[in-house]
Amino acid sequence: MKKSASLTALASLAMASTAMAQHDPALDHLIDLGDITLEEGDVLSFDVEVDLIQVVGMSFYGNAVEIGGGAWASDTILTIDDGAGNSHFLGGFPEPGPPHDWDFQGADSSDPTQYFHGIGGEAHGGDGEMDTELAGFATDGTWTLSFEQDWGNIEWNDVSVTIHQVPVPGAFVLLGLAGLVGTRRRHD
Repeated sequence: MKKSASLTALASLAMASTAMAQHDPALDHLIDLGDITLEEGDVLSFDVEVDLIQVVGMSFYGNAVEIGGGAWASDTILTIDDGAGNSHFLGGFPEPGPPHDWDFQGADSSDPTQYFHGIGGEAHGGDGEMDTELAGFATDGTWTLSFEQDWGNIEWNDVSVTIHQVPVPGAFVLLGLAGLVGTRRRHD
């Protein structure tokens, strides 16, 4: 019987390490920002109250319905600040370079269409994986999402940012330990 208790504990530890590697879509936190219109030089900020578990990444979706003045969709800069000293930005002109490039960075983003970054980003040459630069961000409080247009103008519809999470790994470990204690009690 000790073997099954040990296997339960090992399985729980393995689940904890797997949770760190992959997000749980059931825990995704969608931040729906609606429609955004930006002229060159504009900055539009949204304060969002969050109560999250453990942040491991993010994805972006937006439908660029009008792009003018020589702009590309990738000229839009998105900055995410967790209010606790962590910040990450994407996009801009000139191209900022990794890890700050959109999956749709560059001249291929000059047409009005749907744009994805992170999950779904493979449509634009990205790897389709979430952007992991938000790992370690604060899990509660006020986050600020700012959009800035540094070239031309753009009208975005249906803009959303999805924060990807995993369950707290300690919960799996505690579950495994509870299994060990429960098994031990049955044999005493």
